[in-house]
Amino acid sequence: MKRKMLFFERIMYFDGQTPVNCLITARIRGSIAVDDLRAALDKVQAKHPLLRAHVEEEDRQLYFVFDANPPKIPLRIVERQAEGDWLKNTKEEWKKPFDMVNGPLVRMVWIRSDEVSELLLVGHHCACDGASLVSIYKELLLLVDQPDLPLIAYEPFQSLKDLIPKEIFSNVRKGLVIRGKAALARLFFALTSKKAAENPQGEHYLLCSRADEKASTAFADRCKKEGTTPYSAMCVAFMQAFGEVRRTDFKNKMMCPVNIRRYVKSIAPDMIFNYAPTVMLSLSTDQGDDFWGLAKKLKQSMLEEVERLDAYEYLMAAEHLHAAIPKLITLLPRLKGKHDFIFSNVGRLEIQEDYRTFKVESFLSSTTALPWRDSTTIVTTSFRGQIDLAFVSNESFLPYADAVAIRERALHILTDVVEAGMLFESSEGA
Repeated sequence: MKRKMLFFERIMYFDGQTPVNCLITARIRGSIAVDDLRAALDKVQAKHPLLRAHVEEEDRQLYFVFDANPPKIPLRIVERQAEGDWLKNTKEEWKKPFDMVNGPLVRMVWIRSDEVSELLLVGHHCACDGASLVSIYKELLLLVDQPDLPLIAYEPFQSLKDLIPKEIFSNVRKGLVIRGKAALARLFFALTSKKAAENPQGEHYLLCSRADEKASTAFADRCKKEGTTPYSAMCVAFMQAFGEVRRTDFKNKMMCPVNIRRYVKSIAPDMIFNYAPTVMLSLSTDQGDDFWGLAKKLKQSMLEEVERLDAYEYLMAAEHLHAAIPKLITLLPRLKGKHDFIFSNVGRLEIQEDYRTFKVESFLSSTTALPWRDSTTIVTTSFRGQIDLAFVSNESFLPYADAVAIRERALHILTDVVEAGMLFESSEGA
């Protein structure tokens, strides 16, 4: 059984050789049996079709091929020597390609010691997104704890038509609108290609920050009092910090991914899938706005943009752009982009904390090191009442020193406006 890659899957496949990997890491305290982890990986793989897939090309089109007897999900075990071993392994896993021809398109690294371990779950971005990795992680931990827990497998969808309601897919008027938008997009790509300059690929880096439970609660309470959200407040702080540090290079534009599972009901919450439509946001330029005024306006703008979002239209329009993919793949490592950064709100991780022989102490990061020229991405998650931030970029686009200055300035802005002592602490990063 096979299906053609959707447009956004094909973009993340890139050239099939360059790694486009997403990764999530947890710190575990207690003991895990290797046989239990191996069995859990096998059981999760049996549930999700894309974890049993490899990639084939036919008539210049790429397909996921679903295997009845796929290679097992690789499990690499490393003996833990120091607290920062996970960072070293994260950077290695960013750079390590998957075997696209044979699969599978996910793997795990276990940095092991008697008392504390880190589990790094790595997936190719053509097959899964951050929400997919969270779902896989949740199932793995439950199965390590309860090996007999049943998982219900599901069939892969065969085409975009399976995801979209019939009355929308066959709507003639919507079809004309979609074709018009796709034509404009193709024209944009054609014009842009003439202006894109070559840019050498530099090293990716990661900066991590965390607010403990007390600070996170104080932050959330203050945001609620001011009529906004922690995510909106963090967006404002980082936008202001980018403006102060980048000055003339600041664009006042931020891309915010939206979880498509909220809008496409045929994609179940635990289904492995890759595509998050984005909304573009800017800070208000009204001179009279203080920080909280900006945060309230940004929250409202975000709600309005998300409400206008037509996920079905996004998916359908994109399928008219397959012919432009080779040009796009050439452009992405060269284009500066029209935004300053991507800020992804994964939100609260609905993952159990305590198990029979171990507990999840923390989630250290959820990251993607994109091979684009502008790969600056911030991801926020929440676990055990603690807010975490992971900041990833590329030395050739945003120098490491600038990223550190932006991160520190943003955290100080948040500390100043919340007025509850030091809010975030800059933790591990490299």
